[in-house]
Amino acid sequence: MRRDHPRLASQIDRALHAGTLQRVASGIYAPPGEISTALLGRAVAHLAPTAVITGRAAAALTWWPELPAPLVHIACAKHRTDAGVLRWERREVPAELVWERKGIRVTSPPLTVLDLLSELGGTVIDEALRRGAVRLEQVNAVFAGLPARRGDAERRRLLVDSRDEPWSEAERELQRRFRSLDCGYAHRTNHRVVLPDGSVRYFDLALPDLLLGFEADGYT
Repeated sequence: MRRDHPRLASQIDRALHAGTLQRVASGIYAPPGEISTALLGRAVAHLAPTAVITGRAAAALTWWPELPAPLVHIACAKHRTDAGVLRWERREVPAELVWERKGIRVTSPPLTVLDLLSELGGTVIDEALRRGAVRLEQVNAVFAGLPARRGDAERRRLLVDSRDEPWSEAERELQRRFRSLDCGYAHRTNHRVVLPDGSVRYFDLALPDLLLGFEADGYT
């Protein structure tokens, strides 16, 4: 950080010109190479220690590391101007919904899921459930406790549609179709089965009374 090393200002400028340093954010530099989401998260922590990373970047830094996060969205109490890939939003995140990991503050998984519903739809619920990042009752509880905001009707619809806890879009469709039937038998989703060799598998949907199970999208 330039502000921590005022005597190195000219050396920093020369290194930038020579390509042996690159700018990560205002006044923050790193060696050349990929600027990862984690590195951007550290930069945000230095720029605004009380800010909270939200959305895709929050998911990528915690429970969904493969999720691309080309922009880093940040909730901050004070107005800041967007710069590069950093997108600032004037927003207060309740303290109980903030996680801190290695000095980087991010929204908790239930709030991250809710924030991403408008962009990713039910897929974000499916992924969070499949990875064990949240329980559906946690997401519903956080949703119920937040002030009303635009898009809540769609968020509520997706949460209701996820009541059987699908782990993929195909499972979601299977469950939706099954609920439309008058089957007459109790069903379970993600039904645990122990095989003869002791290994454990899960049926996407099962009718235990009939010893009948359904798989929607194959075996991984």
